[in-house]
Amino acid sequence: MTTNERIDEEKQFVGFSAPVSTGLTVGFGGVFAGIQLAALLAGQTFYSGEAYYYGSAILAVSLLALIWTDFRHFRLPNLITIPLMLAGLAFVIFERPSEAILHLVGAATGYVVIWLLNNTFRLLTKKNGIGMGDAKLFAAAGAWFGVLSLPVVFLSASLLGIIFTVTINVAFHNVRTRTKQFVPFGPAIALTIWLIWNFGGVLPTMR
Repeated sequence: MTTNERIDEEKQFVGFSAPVSTGLTVGFGGVFAGIQLAALLAGQTFYSGEAYYYGSAILAVSLLALIWTDFRHFRLPNLITIPLMLAGLAFVIFERPSEAILHLVGAATGYVVIWLLNNTFRLLTKKNGIGMGDAKLFAAAGAWFGVLSLPVVFLSASLLGIIFTVTINVAFHNVRTRTKQFVPFGPAIALTIWLIWNFGGVLPTMR
């Protein structure tokens, strides 16, 4: 990719304004709270007891911060994604040590699959299809939930990504200029992680 091509590509990714990014993040926070309340009533959380509440605090703060930065800057900072991945690995070592290898493999697989997909797409189109921040967030999902969770994570995040793209473009479509708003993928991955954390108990591969 030439310098000019890279500049042209980056121009497409104009983040939302700070107030809009904040409003969207607050909205996600409300959705997170509703999901957690429903999960507690249903009793189908990925972990139980104190572990669930500690993990919820780590995930909620990290995921909401990532949602804001992705809407605002189209970036998922290493400063958040990598510690989140390491926290997931540490969590399983303390809570479910016998499953640690599945989670370590999950972290590696989550990253490598997205890396391969992006590089294949770039070879075919000379453009990036997905950011490596998204790959690291998928790695974090694999670290928290294990390699067996990844098909559910990939499919659910993709479906949510489509829904978010359509919904946000309807809400923010500029009729005068007929432009479309690029929608980051990170919020869809983040919501998927939160859903699995709270309702993973209903999935046979995550019990």
